[in-house]
Amino acid sequence: MSLEYNNLKDFSEFVRKIRDFFHHKNITEVFTDPLMPKRVPDMGVDMIKAISSHQKYYLHSSPEWEMKKLLANHSGDIYQLVHVFRDDPVAKWHKPAFLMLEWYQLGIDEQALIEVCCELFAALGLKYKAVIHHLPDLFFEHCQINVHQTSIEELRAYCEQHKIEYTGLIRQTEISSWIDLIWVNQIEVKFNRGLHIVDRYLSEQSALANVISEPYPYAQRFEIYINGCEVANGYNELRDPRLVEERLNDLGQRMGLSKESIVDYKDIEAMPRCSGVSVGVERLYSQLSTV
Repeated sequence: MSLEYNNLKDFSEFVRKIRDFFHHKNITEVFTDPLMPKRVPDMGVDMIKAISSHQKYYLHSSPEWEMKKLLANHSGDIYQLVHVFRDDPVAKWHKPAFLMLEWYQLGIDEQALIEVCCELFAALGLKYKAVIHHLPDLFFEHCQINVHQTSIEELRAYCEQHKIEYTGLIRQTEISSWIDLIWVNQIEVKFNRGLHIVDRYLSEQSALANVISEPYPYAQRFEIYINGCEVANGYNELRDPRLVEERLNDLGQRMGLSKESIVDYKDIEAMPRCSGVSVGVERLYSQLSTV
């Protein structure tokens, strides 16, 4: 979104309230380097390259990795407000550079972090009561699909039956790609009003979130929607060094990246138990300014 001239003071006040919230929570504001010599693999996110006369860099698409390095070096609870960069086509909710709020709190899981997110939104003026959904329940309710027992063949048949175009779908051999496609077309569109929080993503959608097995295997991550706009994405962060290395290599391989271009899992070996979330600040502002 672009901020009109007469909204500049409102937006500045909005950002001040965010900083006040974290000040009162005793969460430290930090500043990290936006230039990365290596990249964190992230499905669906293309990074922008920056080439100096001495070295090739990537403009960070999130301050995640550098903040996790601070956590591993005993920073305590931290947050950051920073512009991030993604090689996305310009659309309603996408542009190459946007302001992100990211924070990490030690010793809490994703459910406790959801509560803090709701506290922040309330402090910024949001009046909606949160409705929390488990992703498997949504698929069964709206699509009659059991995501724990489905197959690519079943999901393809569902798309054909409901006239969901899939010929351009990338990675058609991965079940998560079909789940994402049906999600966007059949479920996400239901969140057109109010505050909706979705958790219990499939283990195949875990990225760098922790995965637990009870009551069924699922990733401890969540996404938050306000009036149909996705504003936040949070994780109970994966800490097991072996699994972090495995996930980074797997994501990198699926994205066609060389091992040499990927961040080193050893950077965050000492990271304490924590949960973290990223919030699109302009997206959040645009939704709160209309309620």
